[in-house]
Amino acid sequence: MQDWRSWETGRKTIYEGAEFDGSFHFEGVITEVHDDHLICEAEGMHLWVDDDTAGFFR
Repeated sequence: MQDWRSWETGRKTIYEGAEFDGSFHFEGVITEVHDDHLICEAEGMHLWVDDDTAGFFR
């Protein structure tokens, strides 16, 4: 699992996943850093990064 707690604002990251019709990835940037989560902005979305979701980011 990623050590997302060391990530800082401005860090570029990739959000990856798979759905029934194939896989996808979005390039994004960490825009907010909090004690218990981060926010990644990618393709107009605000994605929550924490222990449960960090595996989708690299």
